[in-house]
Amino acid sequence: MNFSIDLQIDIADSDSLPTIDEINGWCAEIFFYLKKSTQQTDFIKEILAKDCEFSVIIVNREQIKELNSQYRGKDKSTNVLSFPFDYHELPEDIDLAYRLLGDIVICDSVVEEEAREQQKEYKAHWAHIFVHGVLHLCGFDHIDNDEAEIMESIETDIMKNCGFPAPY
Repeated sequence: MNFSIDLQIDIADSDSLPTIDEINGWCAEIFFYLKKSTQQTDFIKEILAKDCEFSVIIVNREQIKELNSQYRGKDKSTNVLSFPFDYHELPEDIDLAYRLLGDIVICDSVVEEEAREQQKEYKAHWAHIFVHGVLHLCGFDHIDNDEAEIMESIETDIMKNCGFPAPY
């Protein structure tokens, strides 16, 4: 199984942003974890059966605030939003050679501010926010306590395997 990331940066270039190689490494760790996980759902098995593609879009505070307001009804900036691709909208006879997972939108300035406030290393917090977003594309959520516990456990394992401290 291979993955492809379309990286779009809609903010001024920053020396502190993770490199595409770092993002690819984190992504490889996510899918490696999912392959060996006991948390595999039918959806995850389907994702792992094909190559997959998703976009990572890095935006400013105003852009993420607008998206958060439009799609979640929350008129404030946030660190990450995930927009899973809805396969129900495709005609049934279409069989794509790869799996479109969706889009992750990350606000770098919010991530940087949170890292400072929480006294976390910037790159570690960025990696955690990225992992969190990808897991949302893979069907994980944290709406109730049981879901949150599962998702946080997976995030912690992935982060440790990437060489970062536990995020929680």
